[in-house]
Amino acid sequence: MDHISQYTLQEIVKQSRTSPRCRNPMPLHPAEYIGPQALINAVQIASYMRPHMHPDHDEIWIPVQGTFMLGLFDNEGNPKTSVNLSQKESIYFSVPCGVYHTAFAFEPDSVFINISQGQFNNETSKVFANWAPAENGDLETISIYDARTRKAFSQLWQI
Repeated sequence: MDHISQYTLQEIVKQSRTSPRCRNPMPLHPAEYIGPQALINAVQIASYMRPHMHPDHDEIWIPVQGTFMLGLFDNEGNPKTSVNLSQKESIYFSVPCGVYHTAFAFEPDSVFINISQGQFNNETSKVFANWAPAENGDLETISIYDARTRKAFSQLWQI
């Protein structure tokens, strides 16, 4: 995809509203593309993103609409830093290689773009934190973990 129209953006958002994961990630390049990989993702407030890290590359976050709180963890799963990503606050943040992170949408229909280097490999590009519940796990466990983590990162909120 070489461009995203407002119509396409609104279609991505609309699909996120009915997605079981409450988000709609859409790669902007084919997986075999060897240059920078870009992904646009529409996210609803109820979405849970399991903390993960990228062992081989940094990940750039650029908000398109809405507000996100990007949370960075230490290796044991303790919240370390939070960043407000929005068109009104931080409009760019680079998560360093090997740092566990997650994101929370704070407004309905929030959208961000991720950019990372190199070919995407679903098996090796992302390592999920073993101290956080899987996205397809027990809903009550996820809900408790998500609420606790949101609260902890909200107390660390940086602008």
